[in-house]
Amino acid sequence: MNKQKKLAVILALSFLFSALSFVNVFATQTGDEIGDVLHTDIKTYINGHRIPSYNINNKSAVLIKDLVNYGFDGLFNVQDRTTTVTYNPDKEFTPLTLQIKH
Repeated sequence: MNKQKKLAVILALSFLFSALSFVNVFATQTGDEIGDVLHTDIKTYINGHRIPSYNINNKSAVLIKDLVNYGFDGLFNVQDRTTTVTYNPDKEFTPLTLQIKH
């Protein structure tokens, strides 16, 4: 391998390792603030029924605890620290009543 190719490989690897270490320095940890949670004027519906939604860093989100009223089961695994949301067609559908401001 000639000197130019060796130098190019070394620079590429240096850049790669620098980029990876940069990502680790700024990786979020539990409890870190990750952005703004804002009320949104975007209306979100499940099966024609409105559900409260929020804007988190310009993305719409609903709460798992609210989904359980819309025919979903939410299961939190404490050991794995994971949540599974599954549609349950046999579950009673009890949408939340929203207080809409005009």
